[in-house]
Amino acid sequence: METTQKENLRTLHNLKDQKLYIRVYDEIRTYIDKNQLKPGDKLPTEMEMCQMLGVSRNVLREAIKSLEITGIVASKPGVGILIRDFNADYFMSSLLHSFPSQDDRQG
Repeated sequence: METTQKENLRTLHNLKDQKLYIRVYDEIRTYIDKNQLKPGDKLPTEMEMCQMLGVSRNVLREAIKSLEITGIVASKPGVGILIRDFNADYFMSSLLHSFPSQDDRQG
């Protein structure tokens, strides 16, 4: 194998190191797709999902927060976690707000 190829292989990341909340995020996305959930449909309760996924409430909440930031779900106290209608404007706005401003980078 050429040196360049070996160097490129070093840039691959071990998937075991992937954060648990990201794996939960992916699992919930798969659940939504497989069950063909539509905007307004509810996900199982936090307690049910923690049991189904075998994770703590904190890990689940991190994953749910990521799903909210990307505009996939909306968490409504007393109602539950609802599937949102995809909105590109909301997604782009959330994405832009996740980057530090120029002032933050300079100071």
